[in-house]
Amino acid sequence: MLLKLLFGFCMLAATPSQAQVLFHNPNFDTYSSCPDNLGQVTRSEHWIDVVNTADFYNCNFQSYGSYPTGTPSFSGTGCMGFASYGDLNGSAEAIGQSLAVPIVKGKSYSIRLMTKKAKSGAWSSNCGGVAFYGFKSTVPPATTSIHVSGIAGTDLLAKTAMITDTGWIPQVITFTAADNYSFVALTVEKVPSCKTYLFVDSLITKEQSGGSIAGISADALLRVYPNPSSGIVQVESSAQIDQIKVTDVLGRTFLQEAPNTMNYHLQIDMPGIYILHIFSQGQWSKHKIIIKE
Repeated sequence: MLLKLLFGFCMLAATPSQAQVLFHNPNFDTYSSCPDNLGQVTRSEHWIDVVNTADFYNCNFQSYGSYPTGTPSFSGTGCMGFASYGDLNGSAEAIGQSLAVPIVKGKSYSIRLMTKKAKSGAWSSNCGGVAFYGFKSTVPPATTSIHVSGIAGTDLLAKTAMITDTGWIPQVITFTAADNYSFVALTVEKVPSCKTYLFVDSLITKEQSGGSIAGISADALLRVYPNPSSGIVQVESSAQIDQIKVTDVLGRTFLQEAPNTMNYHLQIDMPGIYILHIFSQGQWSKHKIIIKE
């Protein structure tokens, strides 16, 4: 569905959005070349192996027999997968990158992501969640047979709840940075003697400290992007979107629809700041969107 909103008025100024893209290529959709086998994380732009060897899924390489799943990606074409080896050290594969925007000491952040585990087989145990580690300095060369927590100069930022679902589910983690971090690694939570394989997709980050409009909440089931936008805004949900409404910062309504779909497109031609109201699964969420000139 494509809608045009032609507004003949001036928008009032407001505090800029606190949403930030900490990660380059957060959906794993951009690649230097298509993967054709396991262990090709570096083909996904900006991502590297921290503990060898995690896996990049995209193009025609969408699954692997040892780690059975349905359609791998939650949105777009790409996702990542990594294993916990089941040894006494809790060794696990890990991916990471130098952040687009460094994490700053004392500031609070939230990270939303989609997760699932392998459907069956030797790598489908319930072992733990996805753990995020910050590096205070440059990450060392990729290593093997350890857990990220054993690398010098790392701090655990946060971890999700245990991943038990074999279909995509949203996870939200929040943390206040204990230090400055320019590199972040993702891995399976350290759980010795437990073997699993987890998939991750759609990393959405937000700085929590100050400046947001009161009442705006983060809905882990929804993606609203790009934001800021030049006019096209995409809404993706893991559940049906029942109602959608666009208002200005004073609460004046300029659009109200009942799309009854999981994907929705807006084209807004007038630059300014808008509030996107989305009703799904019995509750409303609000999202500030900025349309650039």
